[in-house]
Amino acid sequence: MRILISLLVFFLATNFALAKTAKDGDNVSVQYIGTLKDGRVFDHNIGKKPLSFTIGAGDLIQDFEEALLGMNEGETKKITIEAKNAYGEFDVNKLFRIYRKELPKDAKEGDTLKYWFGSAFYPVRIVDIGEKEVFIDANHKLAGKDLEFEITLKSVN
Repeated sequence: MRILISLLVFFLATNFALAKTAKDGDNVSVQYIGTLKDGRVFDHNIGKKPLSFTIGAGDLIQDFEEALLGMNEGETKKITIEAKNAYGEFDVNKLFRIYRKELPKDAKEGDTLKYWFGSAFYPVRIVDIGEKEVFIDANHKLAGKDLEFEITLKSVN
């Protein structure tokens, strides 16, 4: 019996020691599902190639990257990121009125297109098309929304 317990303790300790823990600067791979509070999925990579990035490089939402710190390979975690820390609050100053003639002829409500503001093109969504005027929204489509993620740390390199 003692031998069996000793082997079990050894096995658990060995596997625990082999699991890598994510820290700042590590290159990691994750699987994730992103949902809104109502349960709608807005993004995922399940059944696809894992998302690989370096923690702390700033390539992803900061709270998403920070959630991985201290996680072990194979561990799954659920997090919520408030709108202000994700794509920002919805900004009414990013709603614009333009002339309908500025749109492509086949444009319809809900379409996304690039629109010239000042010195660059920005993605905008068509919110409402009137006879002469069109309302466009330059907010990110997830602005003003809290995001929920289920993240599985697949590997730490």
